[in-house]
Amino acid sequence: MRKTGYFYRSFIAVFMISILAVEVNAQQQLGTYLQYQQHPEAINSAYTLASDQAKVYSVGRKQWMGIDGAPATVLLGGHIKTSNERSAVGFNLLYDKIGPERYTEASAFYGHSIQLSENDYISGTVGLGLRFYNVRFALLEQSDQSLRSDINERVGSIGLSFLYHRPEQFYVGVSVPRIGAEQFKEVQVFRENYSAVAAYLFTVDQGFHVKAATWLSMMDNEEMLGNFSATAYFNRKIGLGLNYGTSRDMGVIASFQVSNSFKFGYGYQFGVASTNISGMRNGSHEISLSYHFSKGGGLRLL
Repeated sequence: MRKTGYFYRSFIAVFMISILAVEVNAQQQLGTYLQYQQHPEAINSAYTLASDQAKVYSVGRKQWMGIDGAPATVLLGGHIKTSNERSAVGFNLLYDKIGPERYTEASAFYGHSIQLSENDYISGTVGLGLRFYNVRFALLEQSDQSLRSDINERVGSIGLSFLYHRPEQFYVGVSVPRIGAEQFKEVQVFRENYSAVAAYLFTVDQGFHVKAATWLSMMDNEEMLGNFSATAYFNRKIGLGLNYGTSRDMGVIASFQVSNSFKFGYGYQFGVASTNISGMRNGSHEISLSYHFSKGGGLRLL
Protein backbone atom coordinates (compact mmCIF):
# COMPACT_ATOMS: atom_id res chain seq x y z
CA MET A 1 0.00 0.00 0.00
CA ARG A 2 2.79 2.36 0.91
CA LYS A 3 4.68 1.69 -2.34
CA THR A 4 1.47 2.18 -4.31
CA GLY A 5 1.00 5.57 -2.68
CA TYR A 6 4.50 6.70 -3.57
CA PHE A 7 4.05 5.53 -7.17
CA TYR A 8 0.71 7.33 -7.43
CA ARG A 9 2.12 10.65 -6.16
CA SER A 10 5.11 10.41 -8.49
CA PHE A 11 2.93 9.58 -11.49
CA ILE A 12 0.62 12.51 -10.78
CA ALA A 13 3.60 14.88 -10.44
CA VAL A 14 5.06 13.81 -13.80
CA PHE A 15 1.63 13.99 -15.45
CA MET A 16 0.87 17.48 -14.12
CA ILE A 17 4.17 18.81 -15.43
CA SER A 18 3.77 17.08 -18.79
CA ILE A 19 0.26 18.33 -19.49
CA LEU A 20 1.51 21.92 -19.44
CA ALA A 21 3.18 21.33 -22.81
CA VAL A 22 0.04 20.87 -24.91
CA GLU A 23 0.55 24.15 -26.81
CA VAL A 24 4.10 24.67 -28.05
CA ASN A 25 5.98 26.31 -30.89
CA ALA A 26 9.02 25.21 -32.86
CA GLN A 27 11.99 27.31 -31.81
CA GLN A 28 15.68 26.80 -31.23
CA GLN A 29 16.19 26.15 -27.54
CA LEU A 30 19.34 27.51 -25.94
CA GLY A 31 21.70 24.69 -25.01
CA THR A 32 19.27 22.02 -26.16
CA TYR A 33 20.41 18.40 -25.97
CA LEU A 34 18.77 15.01 -26.38
CA GLN A 35 20.38 13.16 -23.47
CA TYR A 36 18.81 15.29 -20.72
CA GLN A 37 17.61 12.10 -19.01
CA GLN A 38 21.25 11.02 -18.59
CA HIS A 39 22.66 14.40 -17.51
CA PRO A 40 19.83 16.58 -16.12
CA GLU A 41 22.24 18.62 -13.96
CA ALA A 42 22.88 20.88 -16.96
CA ILE A 43 19.22 21.95 -16.63
CA ASN A 44 18.71 21.61 -12.88
CA SER A 45 21.89 21.69 -10.80
CA ALA A 46 19.98 20.46 -7.72
CA TYR A 47 20.02 17.04 -9.39
CA THR A 48 23.67 16.72 -8.33
CA LEU A 49 22.44 16.10 -4.78
CA ALA A 50 20.43 13.13 -6.02
CA SER A 51 23.23 11.60 -8.08
CA ASP A 52 26.69 10.15 -7.53
CA GLN A 53 29.25 11.22 -4.96
CA ALA A 54 31.06 13.06 -7.76
CA LYS A 55 30.79 13.21 -11.53
CA VAL A 56 32.24 14.93 -14.60
CA TYR A 57 30.52 14.85 -17.98
CA SER A 58 30.58 16.29 -21.47
CA VAL A 59 28.02 16.43 -24.27
CA GLY A 60 28.71 17.39 -27.87
CA ARG A 61 25.88 18.03 -30.32
CA LYS A 62 25.75 18.95 -34.01
CA GLN A 63 22.33 19.76 -35.45
CA TRP A 64 21.06 19.56 -39.03
CA MET A 65 24.12 17.87 -40.49
CA GLY A 66 24.98 19.18 -43.94
CA ILE A 67 23.66 22.72 -43.40
CA ASP A 68 26.31 25.46 -43.17
CA GLY A 69 26.06 27.44 -39.95
CA ALA A 70 23.74 24.89 -38.32
CA PRO A 71 23.56 24.93 -34.49
CA ALA A 72 26.28 23.20 -32.49
CA THR A 73 26.39 22.79 -28.72
CA VAL A 74 29.02 21.70 -26.19
CA LEU A 75 28.19 21.08 -22.53
CA LEU A 76 30.72 20.41 -19.76
CA GLY A 77 30.06 20.01 -16.07
CA GLY A 78 31.00 18.39 -12.83
CA HIS A 79 30.32 18.30 -9.10
CA ILE A 80 31.57 16.88 -5.84
CA LYS A 81 29.58 16.19 -2.67
CA THR A 82 30.60 16.50 0.96
CA SER A 83 31.34 13.39 3.02
CA ASN A 84 27.79 13.23 4.38
CA GLU A 85 26.39 13.84 0.86
CA ARG A 86 24.13 16.65 2.10
CA SER A 87 25.95 19.43 0.21
CA ALA A 88 27.55 19.77 -3.21
CA VAL A 89 29.58 22.23 -5.25
CA GLY A 90 29.97 22.15 -9.00
CA PHE A 91 30.23 23.94 -12.31
CA ASN A 92 28.55 24.01 -15.72
CA LEU A 93 29.90 25.29 -19.04
CA LEU A 94 27.84 25.86 -22.18
CA TYR A 95 28.98 26.82 -25.67
CA ASP A 96 26.28 27.33 -28.30
CA LYS A 97 26.74 28.57 -31.85
CA ILE A 98 24.50 29.09 -34.86
CA GLY A 99 25.74 30.86 -37.98
CA PRO A 100 27.86 33.87 -36.94
CA GLU A 101 26.47 33.86 -33.38
CA ARG A 102 28.42 32.51 -30.42
CA TYR A 103 27.03 32.14 -26.90
CA THR A 104 29.18 31.03 -23.96
CA GLU A 105 28.12 30.57 -20.37
CA ALA A 106 30.14 29.60 -17.30
CA SER A 107 28.59 29.09 -13.87
CA ALA A 108 29.42 27.67 -10.46
CA PHE A 109 26.89 26.52 -7.87
CA TYR A 110 26.46 25.37 -4.29
CA GLY A 111 23.64 23.14 -3.10
CA HIS A 112 22.23 21.51 0.02
CA SER A 113 19.64 18.79 0.59
CA ILE A 114 17.17 18.28 3.45
CA GLN A 115 15.83 14.84 4.38
CA LEU A 116 12.04 14.94 4.63
CA SER A 117 11.46 11.30 5.56
CA GLU A 118 13.30 8.01 5.56
CA ASN A 119 13.75 8.09 1.78
CA ASP A 120 12.52 11.48 0.55
CA TYR A 121 14.68 14.57 0.07
CA ILE A 122 14.34 18.12 -1.19
CA SER A 123 17.42 19.84 -2.59
CA GLY A 124 18.22 23.35 -3.68
CA THR A 125 21.14 25.10 -5.35
CA VAL A 126 22.15 28.67 -6.05
CA GLY A 127 24.64 29.56 -8.75
CA LEU A 128 26.53 32.52 -10.16
CA GLY A 129 27.55 32.80 -13.77
CA LEU A 130 28.79 34.90 -16.65
CA ARG A 131 27.24 34.94 -20.12
CA PHE A 132 29.07 36.03 -23.27
CA TYR A 133 27.39 36.83 -26.58
CA ASN A 134 29.35 37.41 -29.78
CA VAL A 135 28.32 37.91 -33.41
CA ARG A 136 31.04 37.83 -36.06
CA PHE A 137 29.47 39.51 -39.07
CA ALA A 138 32.72 39.07 -41.00
CA LEU A 139 31.70 35.42 -41.42
CA LEU A 140 28.73 36.53 -43.52
CA GLU A 141 29.02 37.41 -47.18
CA GLN A 142 26.94 40.58 -47.20
CA SER A 143 27.21 44.25 -48.16
CA ASP A 144 25.02 45.84 -45.49
CA GLN A 145 27.17 48.55 -43.87
CA SER A 146 25.14 48.32 -40.64
CA LEU A 147 26.43 44.77 -40.17
CA ARG A 148 30.12 45.61 -40.35
CA SER A 149 30.73 45.89 -36.59
CA ASP A 150 30.85 42.70 -34.56
CA ILE A 151 28.82 42.41 -31.35
CA ASN A 152 30.60 41.48 -28.13
CA GLU A 153 28.68 41.56 -24.85
CA ARG A 154 29.00 40.13 -21.36
CA VAL A 155 26.49 39.99 -18.50
CA GLY A 156 26.21 38.24 -15.14
CA SER A 157 23.45 35.92 -13.99
CA ILE A 158 22.09 34.06 -10.97
CA GLY A 159 20.58 30.57 -11.07
CA LEU A 160 18.17 28.79 -8.71
CA SER A 161 17.18 25.12 -8.77
CA PHE A 162 15.00 22.90 -6.59
CA LEU A 163 14.45 19.14 -6.71
CA TYR A 164 12.23 16.73 -4.77
CA HIS A 165 13.59 13.21 -5.08
CA ARG A 166 13.68 9.66 -3.83
CA PRO A 167 16.96 7.94 -4.78
CA GLU A 168 16.64 5.50 -7.67
CA GLN A 169 12.85 5.95 -7.81
CA PHE A 170 11.83 9.43 -8.96
CA TYR A 171 12.59 13.14 -9.04
CA VAL A 172 10.62 16.30 -9.85
CA GLY A 173 12.35 19.67 -10.11
CA VAL A 174 12.07 23.25 -11.28
CA SER A 175 14.80 25.75 -12.09
CA VAL A 176 15.47 29.28 -13.25
CA PRO A 177 19.08 28.92 -14.44
CA ARG A 178 19.50 32.43 -15.83
CA ILE A 179 18.14 35.23 -13.67
CA GLY A 180 20.01 38.21 -15.11
CA ALA A 181 20.17 41.57 -13.38
CA GLU A 182 21.46 42.77 -16.76
CA GLN A 183 20.36 41.95 -20.29
CA PHE A 184 22.25 41.96 -23.55
CA LYS A 185 21.87 45.41 -25.10
CA GLU A 186 21.87 44.40 -28.75
CA VAL A 187 19.66 41.31 -28.63
CA GLN A 188 16.69 39.92 -26.76
CA VAL A 189 17.06 36.27 -27.68
CA PHE A 190 18.65 35.11 -24.43
CA ARG A 191 16.06 36.08 -21.84
CA GLU A 192 15.34 34.38 -18.53
CA ASN A 193 14.06 30.87 -19.01
CA TYR A 194 12.20 28.46 -16.76
CA SER A 195 12.59 24.70 -16.75
CA ALA A 196 10.94 21.68 -15.17
CA VAL A 197 12.31 18.13 -15.14
CA ALA A 198 10.81 14.89 -13.88
CA ALA A 199 11.62 11.19 -14.10
CA TYR A 200 10.42 7.88 -12.70
CA LEU A 201 12.31 4.57 -12.70
CA PHE A 202 10.20 1.42 -13.10
CA THR A 203 11.85 -1.78 -11.87
CA VAL A 204 10.48 -4.74 -13.81
CA ASP A 205 13.09 -7.10 -12.37
CA GLN A 206 16.72 -6.91 -11.32
CA GLY A 207 17.91 -7.05 -14.92
CA PHE A 208 15.34 -4.81 -16.59
CA HIS A 209 14.35 -1.22 -15.79
CA VAL A 210 12.43 1.49 -17.63
CA LYS A 211 12.93 5.21 -17.04
CA ALA A 212 10.33 7.78 -18.12
CA ALA A 213 11.56 11.38 -18.18
CA THR A 214 10.40 14.81 -19.29
CA TRP A 215 11.96 18.26 -19.70
CA LEU A 216 9.83 21.36 -20.16
CA SER A 217 11.28 24.79 -20.92
CA MET A 218 9.83 28.24 -21.44
CA MET A 219 11.23 31.74 -21.96
CA ASP A 220 9.52 35.02 -21.08
CA ASN A 221 6.38 35.61 -23.13
CA GLU A 222 6.93 32.45 -25.15
CA GLU A 223 5.04 29.20 -25.37
CA MET A 224 6.46 26.06 -23.85
CA LEU A 225 8.75 23.43 -25.34
CA GLY A 226 8.51 19.85 -24.15
CA ASN A 227 10.60 16.69 -24.40
CA PHE A 228 9.34 13.26 -23.34
CA SER A 229 11.42 10.09 -23.29
CA ALA A 230 11.36 6.44 -22.27
CA THR A 231 14.55 4.42 -21.86
CA ALA A 232 14.87 0.67 -21.22
CA TYR A 233 17.94 -0.58 -19.33
CA PHE A 234 19.24 -4.11 -19.66
CA ASN A 235 21.35 -5.52 -16.80
CA ARG A 236 21.92 -1.90 -15.72
CA LYS A 237 24.59 -1.56 -18.43
CA ILE A 238 22.87 -0.92 -21.77
CA GLY A 239 20.14 1.66 -22.26
CA LEU A 240 17.98 2.11 -25.37
CA GLY A 241 15.31 4.78 -25.61
CA LEU A 242 13.09 7.10 -27.62
CA ASN A 243 12.39 10.81 -27.22
CA TYR A 244 9.63 12.99 -28.62
CA GLY A 245 9.96 16.77 -28.78
CA THR A 246 7.01 19.09 -29.18
CA SER A 247 9.01 21.03 -31.78
CA ARG A 248 8.04 18.04 -33.93
CA ASP A 249 11.11 15.87 -33.71
CA MET A 250 11.94 12.34 -32.63
CA GLY A 251 15.13 10.96 -31.18
CA VAL A 252 16.76 7.64 -30.43
CA ILE A 253 19.06 7.30 -27.43
CA ALA A 254 21.66 4.71 -26.47
CA SER A 255 23.90 4.52 -23.41
CA PHE A 256 26.58 2.04 -22.46
CA GLN A 257 28.20 1.51 -19.07
CA VAL A 258 31.75 0.72 -20.07
CA SER A 259 32.94 0.19 -16.48
CA ASN A 260 31.83 0.88 -12.91
CA SER A 261 32.81 4.50 -13.46
CA PHE A 262 32.68 5.30 -17.17
CA LYS A 263 29.58 5.77 -19.35
CA PHE A 264 29.18 6.54 -23.05
CA GLY A 265 26.03 7.84 -24.73
CA TYR A 266 24.82 8.53 -28.26
CA GLY A 267 21.71 10.25 -29.58
CA TYR A 268 20.25 10.85 -33.03
CA GLN A 269 17.40 13.32 -33.59
CA PHE A 270 15.32 13.92 -36.71
CA GLY A 271 12.29 15.95 -37.71
CA VAL A 272 8.90 14.30 -38.19
CA ALA A 273 7.21 17.13 -40.13
CA SER A 274 7.98 18.49 -43.59
CA THR A 275 8.11 22.03 -42.19
CA ASN A 276 10.76 21.07 -39.64
CA ILE A 277 14.22 22.01 -40.91
CA SER A 278 15.78 19.12 -38.99
CA GLY A 279 13.77 16.78 -41.22
CA MET A 280 15.38 18.16 -44.38
CA ARG A 281 18.89 16.77 -43.94
CA ASN A 282 20.71 14.16 -41.92
CA GLY A 283 19.29 15.07 -38.53
CA SER A 284 21.32 15.84 -35.41
CA HIS A 285 24.03 13.73 -33.78
CA GLU A 286 25.02 13.83 -30.13
CA ILE A 287 27.74 12.12 -28.09
CA SER A 288 28.18 12.15 -24.30
CA LEU A 289 30.95 10.93 -22.03
CA SER A 290 30.87 10.81 -18.25
CA TYR A 291 33.01 9.60 -15.37
CA HIS A 292 31.31 8.75 -12.08
CA PHE A 293 32.95 8.56 -8.67
CA SER A 294 30.42 6.17 -7.14
CA LYS A 295 30.35 4.28 -3.88
CA GLY A 296 29.99 0.55 -4.35
CA GLY A 297 29.54 -1.23 -7.67
CA GLY A 298 27.54 -0.04 -10.63
CA LEU A 299 26.13 3.31 -11.66
CA ARG A 300 22.76 4.74 -10.78
CA LEU A 301 20.09 4.62 -13.44
CA LEU A 302 18.19 7.67 -12.18
